[in-house]
Amino acid sequence: MRQLIQQPRQLLNRGGGLYVLKHGVTFGIVGLTAIWTFLTILSLSAGYHRLFSHKTYEAHPIFRGLLLAFGAAAFQNSAITWAADHRRHHKQVDTDDDPYNARRGFWYSHIGWVLRQTEPAHEVYPLLDQ
Repeated sequence: MRQLIQQPRQLLNRGGGLYVLKHGVTFGIVGLTAIWTFLTILSLSAGYHRLFSHKTYEAHPIFRGLLLAFGAAAFQNSAITWAADHRRHHKQVDTDDDPYNARRGFWYSHIGWVLRQTEPAHEVYPLLDQ
């Protein structure tokens, strides 16, 4: 019986659970989480997707840097990889070459593509020293 009680406590002691148990959840933490979530989603939508993949608009270099920084905080690969995969997605929708192929299932098309390494969307040519 004691082992059953200890197991959930051990799970809570990992990561943020320890912080929450010790300090509780405050308005500041909830606010910071909401702001961070908004900025990462904005950076993926306005930055990685609209600016870097589709080149829909031009942006000031400082704003581009902020979009890159918060986009990286979403842990969905680099902007170059994300944009290359997204362009390949539009070119090869629902085929085996589509990095987000919905025919592989709901979870794969939404998050599995981030966890799986795919073939590069561009050729890499090494530069030889002269």
